[in-house]
Amino acid sequence: MSLLKSSFLFAGGTFLSRIVGLLRESLVAAVFGANVYLDAFLVANRIPNLLRELVAEGALGASFTKVYSQRACQDPKAATSLLRQSLLFFGVIVGIITLLGMWFAPELVDLLTLFAAHTPEKELLREQSVALTRILFPFIWFMALTAILAGAMYQEERFFLPSISPMVLNLGYIAGATVLAAGCSALPAEWFPWPTLHRGIFGLSIGVLLGGFGQFWMHFVLVRKRWRTLNLSWPRFELTPDLKRIFLLMGPMLLAASSGQINVLINTNFATQLEEGAVSWLTFSFRVLQLPIGIFAVAVGSVCLPRMSRAYSAGSAAIKQARLSEELQHSTELITWLIMPCFCFTACNSRPIVELLFHYGNFSTYAVDQTALALYAYNFSLLGYSLVKVLTPFYYVIERTTFPMWVGMGSIALNFGSNYLLAQRYGHVGIAATMAVVLSLNAVALGLGAIWHGARFSRKAMGGFFAIAVATGVCLWAQQMLHGYYAGTVDATKLRVGLGLAAQGALIGGLFLAAACLRFRVTPRGLGFLFFNKK
Repeated sequence: MSLLKSSFLFAGGTFLSRIVGLLRESLVAAVFGANVYLDAFLVANRIPNLLRELVAEGALGASFTKVYSQRACQDPKAATSLLRQSLLFFGVIVGIITLLGMWFAPELVDLLTLFAAHTPEKELLREQSVALTRILFPFIWFMALTAILAGAMYQEERFFLPSISPMVLNLGYIAGATVLAAGCSALPAEWFPWPTLHRGIFGLSIGVLLGGFGQFWMHFVLVRKRWRTLNLSWPRFELTPDLKRIFLLMGPMLLAASSGQINVLINTNFATQLEEGAVSWLTFSFRVLQLPIGIFAVAVGSVCLPRMSRAYSAGSAAIKQARLSEELQHSTELITWLIMPCFCFTACNSRPIVELLFHYGNFSTYAVDQTALALYAYNFSLLGYSLVKVLTPFYYVIERTTFPMWVGMGSIALNFGSNYLLAQRYGHVGIAATMAVVLSLNAVALGLGAIWHGARFSRKAMGGFFAIAVATGVCLWAQQMLHGYYAGTVDATKLRVGLGLAAQGALIGGLFLAAACLRFRVTPRGLGFLFFNKK
């Protein structure tokens, strides 16, 4: 299956799940508003989600996919055995981490609120966050096993079903914010183990756990159906050669693959020292940014890892390097063509987007303004964040994970220092802008490192990047020409705002599609061939 078709299958499923995700964020914002209780939930939820990005979807998922893909090409039975061993072994290891995380919840919350002032409001934030962390921590166990199961499905080029599975998690959020929150609020206070805990937020947290379990169970049923010999007996704790390779790849990539998520954690820490609602503004704006990242960057990154692994698994050193460079070139050019239209769209429409998605119920106009400012600043990290997702698999394949580890550590240090200088002066907007600069520099460093490690980009690819820059400039100019008309839709009905955004989206998509056809000399009829060609 071609890279384009595989990526669009993944992107199509992810698009559906991300739309439901935006619905969930809009609903949570409308039900709870931007206040200290929702801030506490977001702080508590950030801890298991960070571990999910670091271990499950980051280092563990990518390391397992790389080793499993190579093993499947050589011996399918050995690959099935590796899948079984990984599920059993990491299930126990992550289970122990989960118990430790619940025990040390106060210390973990303190790490996220280092710079929070000792006021009654901040003490309430800490108290609520500790209780919610203990409730939400088992989420990481479901996500770790889900990442292993998804890696096995990627090798089989089954991308659509894993990409839509987050819909189950999002439905858990929605059920928690509505049915469970209302049900918990109606029950007597003595029924709860934490009498001071906000009951509606408690219901939301239970919904998150149910959604995480549902996502894991969906993957397990799909994999069990494919590999009927998967027998889950009690594990034997022995590090096989394949498990050792997974651990060796995981170590340095814990920082390299997930520096962006660690920087989000640092941003949360600094945001807790700002005014009430700052954590929520940053979170909701980042959720909007996650839509194009999840649809395109995660899709291309997930698809290109097994493709790169297969390209690098056989042949002479020169042949392997040439095949790997070709896959890397196709992936980086594809993700740039897909992401830059999203950048142009968000750059000129940050406030209408937030207005349309979140301005309901308890989410005030002031919260809309502040969230839109954060989204505008975050938008400049879009290309860098996406390229990191695509460039990182290159280092997994060549097993040179030390370089991206140092790049990741450098970006974390730069992010911390910049936030220390800018958070108090520019507030939450300074935090978002800092992340944009850091992720862009991270992508540049990984790109230069790939060239240093033998990757080569052809002149044709350089011409493609120039064409993207021209198309971006034309789109931004066209939007500025139409800005006066569409700016008036912000205070109009939601229908008119949505129609205005849809019109601009169609304009941008059409301009970039025309530029891509000119760049690759493809006729409209040829687009179908590009998608359905299996080579």
